Amino acid sequence: MAAVGFSGWLQGLRVIVIDDGQSCARLNAWLLQAGAIVTHAPQLRQALESVCGRPEEFDLALIDADAHADWERIAELLPRECGALVVSRTADADLLRSVLACRGGYVSIDAPQADFVFAALRLIHLAVPDLARLAARSARLWGLSPQLTRLLHYNLWGYSDRDIADALSISLKTAQQYQEELRRKTGVKTKQAYLRRMLTLAGQEPLLPMTDQTRVWIEHDRALMRSGRGRES
Repeated sequence: MAAVGFSGWLQGLRVIVIDDGQSCARLNAWLLQAGAIVTHAPQLRQALESVCGRPEEFDLALIDADAHADWERIAELLPRECGALVVSRTADADLLRSVLACRGGYVSIDAPQADFVFAALRLIHLAVPDLARLAARSARLWGLSPQLTRLLHYNLWGYSDRDIADALSISLKTAQQYQEELRRKTGVKTKQAYLRRMLTLAGQEPLLPMTDQTRVWIEHDRALMRSGRGRES
């Protein structure tokens, strides 16, 4: 019944399984039952050739860290659109830190089917930023009111002030006043800059250099996050 319950959950997901040839046999069967398209690559060289030679063919790499001590090398070579789900029988702090550094996921190789399927699905879903969560996290950090939090969320979606005014049932002038207040509280001058600021605070490395003033704001906010406090109004 378990196999039927998860049938189709991973339909069409293209997975490369990198283990020792048999250690992930149970997980491999679950992937197939859930509808995934699986490529098995037990040899490290074979795995690297597959990933590097046909990067567009894979959505997820399932990597047995016990079978390949240099699994981080594989994770680093994965194309950006391919997630890394690392498995092992035991996980120490160093392994989990490495998984976080490569923005991957982790699940025990002995985990039940529900945990495994959900971990794979969750990793794929996290390929897209959760803008509502980013806005809520930033609201707590910056001490924003509910109305300013909603404004920030709309800004992240790139809506115009007119669109936002209509959505919040306020005048255009009031929406613009809210934008000014939001800029004052956050130090961000444009709508486009909010997402960059939040992604940077979440650990992403910006594609272009930051100004010195922006770096000062970010370091200040990181210190507040570490202390568990928000910025004062």
